[in-house]
Amino acid sequence: MALGTSTGLQTETPFEILGEPVSMKVADIDGDGLTDIVTANRNPQSGGAVSPPPVFALFRNNGGAASFAGATPIAPAGASGGLDLGLVDVNSDGVKDLVAVYNTIGTSSQAALININILGGGYPLSVGDSTVISNNNPTLVAKGNLDGTSSEDVFLAQQLARNACPSDLDASGSVDSTDISFALLEFGFCSGCVADLDGDSNIDSSDISLLLLDLGACP
Repeated sequence: MALGTSTGLQTETPFEILGEPVSMKVADIDGDGLTDIVTANRNPQSGGAVSPPPVFALFRNNGGAASFAGATPIAPAGASGGLDLGLVDVNSDGVKDLVAVYNTIGTSSQAALININILGGGYPLSVGDSTVISNNNPTLVAKGNLDGTSSEDVFLAQQLARNACPSDLDASGSVDSTDISFALLEFGFCSGCVADLDGDSNIDSSDISLLLLDLGACP
């Protein structure tokens, strides 16, 4: 993060996230007049035995560039990696709730509404119920006012039907050396990756074996 001044941007302030951020939104989550930060993260890693992996990470602003609290990890049930997020006050309580879009097993994805309950600045944050709102492989989320009411609406971009042959990683109609090369490039821990054919959050010899079994035409 870099603060703007009348002469340009100040030196950036880094924030640590145990994952690879792929989307970020800013909003006043807790109603204290300060902008907070939420990120969606690919390949999230747990920070400890009792800490969930930060599929989504919330940074509360306590009063300036150097006053952000550490990340509060948010991990919907079954989520392996974040894709996108939206911040919407769905219950009109003055607190932004999280519309989370995330990978589940393999290359499937879901969207869920996660209630965030905060009494205000300085009060503890409580992550409430998570309700799945789409199982249709959503990938992106946006908000707006579609019907002109006081309530915010949510828009989800849905991925087209999945390839009937998951081993055809480049959708060329056949499984060949290109698909194997693609998998080798992502070899290792890779939660939610297309080449993770067995859904174990790793690209390894098992995935390569599955590719080899499907070599050839794969409509």
